[in-house]
Formats: sequence, structure tokens, C-alpha cells
Amino acid sequence: NPSDKEYDKQDCERKAFTRLAARLKQDFPRLPILILADGLYPYEGFFMTCKSNNWSYIVTFKEGNLPTIWEETRELQVYQTVTVSDILLQICHQNRSELALKEPCGAFL
Repeated sequence: NPSDKEYDKQDCERKAFTRLAARLKQDFPRLPILILADGLYPYEGFFMTCKSNNWSYIVTFKEGNLPTIWEETRELQVYQTVTVSDILLQICHQNRSELALKEPCGAFL
């Protein structure tokens, strides 16, 4: 990043993800990948990249990001019987036993 100019950190990280994703797919086309991303990444381009590369993802997000999803998540919490730890353990066990997910999956934490 140029030190004499202002820059948008979020935009820089998103552009870096796009470059990294292309490189990973080129270098490891058959590798099953699970992306664990923070609150900067829940945007359309991220999801499209994961879907087109057949990658799974877990994304954290904070209140205010993706308001529709946040609202739906809050409403569904009353029905939650499985913890986040249970979900992560299930993903790990599934990856270990199958060595690859047959279909990409996504989760928000």
C-alpha cells in the first residue's frame, strides 16, 4: 500500500483474497479447501469465488454486516440445539473420513 495515500483496508484485503484464490486454484486445482474468514469477507464476490471453486467456508460477521442474514440468524437462535463447536467438529470429522467434501458448504459464526 502506498504510504503517502489513504487506502481502504477492507478493499485491499478483498483484492488480496481474489489474487490468492486464483493462485490457490491454479496451483492446487483438486485440493478441497475450507476458508475460515473474518468479518471483512462476507460480500458477494467472496461467496461467488468460493462457489465457483467448489470451496467450503466459515465466515464470522458482526451485527450490521449483511443485515438480512443477521436478522434471520437472531430469529433462528431460539431453535438452536447444536453449538458452534458441534458444527466445527462435524466438519472436521467429515473432512477426515471423506478426505474431501462432495459439495461445498458454508456457515456463519
